[in-house]
Amino acid sequence: MPKSKVAQTRTLDLHGAFVRRTDLSGASLRGANMTKVDATNADFRGADFEGALLDGAILRGADLTGAKNLTLEQLAHAIIDSQTALPTYIDRDKLHLLTIEKQHLSSGLSGWLGISMRPTAIGEALGKMGLSKNHDR
Repeated sequence: MPKSKVAQTRTLDLHGAFVRRTDLSGASLRGANMTKVDATNADFRGADFEGALLDGAILRGADLTGAKNLTLEQLAHAIIDSQTALPTYIDRDKLHLLTIEKQHLSSGLSGWLGISMRPTAIGEALGKMGLSKNHDR
């Protein structure tokens, strides 16, 4: 039987893996499933994150300096801290606001916490910064 000339696309699946202090600098993580990976203090310098899933990924203390194709949206789903070294094109303040918006909209805890801010207020603030999409105005 002739082999297909169509290239098979393979993606890295690190779902739930423990890769603390691992050197993944320069790695191609395009489309990788990094959901719930524990990459505390890992080295991702220059790694390519295009389309990678970072839902619940622990990136505390990780070095993302020079990482390529990493977005605010991806990082908003990950867990980072003040020791996480971000690429220069990622604005930590914008990331913080986006993360707050996601938590606010998904948790529904605003009433329980006594927060009176309407859900669109955060979206409107982010929209002025060029971060928000599809929010009611």
